[in-house]
Amino acid sequence: MAAFFTLLTLDAYLRLRSEEQWAVPYFVLSAVLLYHSHYGAFFPTVAALVMHLFLSRVQRRVLHRFLVALLLTAVLVLPWASFMRVLNRGQPFQLDRFLAHLGQHFLYITAWIFPLILALILLVAWSRPRSSGTGFALNPAQTMFCQVAGLVILVNILMLAASAGFDWVFFRYVAHLIPLLLAMLAIVVVLMMERRPVAAYTLLLVLVVSNGLHLLPYGLPGAERLHATELWPGSPAFQALGEVWIQAGRFRSDAWMYAQELTHSYEGPNEGLLAYLSAHAKPGQTVVINYEDLPLMFYTDLCVLGGPSGRGLASEPKPDWVINRKYGPYRDRLAAIVATGSYERIEIPYPDIRWENRPQPGVHHYLTVQSEDNVILYKQRGD
Repeated sequence: MAAFFTLLTLDAYLRLRSEEQWAVPYFVLSAVLLYHSHYGAFFPTVAALVMHLFLSRVQRRVLHRFLVALLLTAVLVLPWASFMRVLNRGQPFQLDRFLAHLGQHFLYITAWIFPLILALILLVAWSRPRSSGTGFALNPAQTMFCQVAGLVILVNILMLAASAGFDWVFFRYVAHLIPLLLAMLAIVVVLMMERRPVAAYTLLLVLVVSNGLHLLPYGLPGAERLHATELWPGSPAFQALGEVWIQAGRFRSDAWMYAQELTHSYEGPNEGLLAYLSAHAKPGQTVVINYEDLPLMFYTDLCVLGGPSGRGLASEPKPDWVINRKYGPYRDRLAAIVATGSYERIEIPYPDIRWENRPQPGVHHYLTVQSEDNVILYKQRGD
């Protein structure tokens, strides 16, 4: 929804600049819906549009219409602002985390969506005039879109990274920018088609079948060691940035890997546990698990305890099932429950990985993981 309403807000802004009828209510509706779908995207988007309007030349009546639209939007949005969570549990601003998380967002964008090297083509297109005959010519529509998209992307990255700097960094925080980034990618291809068709078709082929262009500069010799040098301080945030840098520098073909994923069955820990417990556990039995308890709650008739918070671990009698996930918390406490009871150890052929699977680039598994230990669960004897 955030991606959709971001596009609608940009479209409404362009129509407002063109003085189209109903542009003001269109903008207000789009902006308000953007706020309620992702307020982290709303504020930098609106800020980018304000900056763009005041930096460009517009007639006075267009400026007045835009200010009216902003005022109406503020009236409908600001009463909700008191419910926003901006700071992470009241922790103070930390510059190192801000910079590291900003770097992660930049890496996600340039290593998985818009290759950093292609930004040079846009710079050439903007810097060389049409009359030179040597540069790329942008028509008015392309020029307007590039300006707006570039400004929105910049401000969004800064705003999202600032808010994520107090919490975590996930690719989904910048997912609403994907349509804009892909549109800019299409503009680059079209610009090259107009001047150098062979190079453009080669570029298109490389973009479709591999991440060859996305590797620059992350796949250069020695780049994988940058995270271990003095360039990355020892804070966890910068360590995570180094890990993303390593993932960005690995050659891949998304098209081929998606084909593999569609033609091969993927098996994860939740699927394995649900299949086994559905076949062997009795309704109403108690299972204690230290991680990913919600799938068991939803898909089985078992009494599920534990979870990340460890709720119910002090209850008696001993649980019928104990699942001590490898990447979960309080593993020692679950091991003690098993040690003080009479349990049968059961190993099922499903990898005990951290997550079932994630769409996030760099951690998504296209095929079943083979390099991890299998899931272990314990059944109380006599049940």
